[in-house]
Amino acid sequence: MFLSYNAIDKHIEECQKVNYQDANFYCNLAFMRYGIRERHRKKVLEDTILAPFEKDFFFIMKGYDEALKEKYGDYMQLPPEGKRVRGHDYNKYYWK
Repeated sequence: MFLSYNAIDKHIEECQKVNYQDANFYCNLAFMRYGIRERHRKKVLEDTILAPFEKDFFFIMKGYDEALKEKYGDYMQLPPEGKRVRGHDYNKYYWK
């Protein structure tokens, strides 16, 4: 979570070596909590749709359902109460 500027610069350099047109996947390298499930087909994330949220509309990725299923499985089904955990453990550092 706490990266030096050198590590960030090195990461950016590595990313710039990849030709976007030739890439088939996007990958979230920010936290990598879910390993390979942080990788999604480029087509899943490229197109957007306008979706309602409360009283507003927001652009979201058209392939949200596929991406959420890849990452969480049956994301519409709550896990049993004993298996429910916070998804963002890094928040606890800000509240100590």
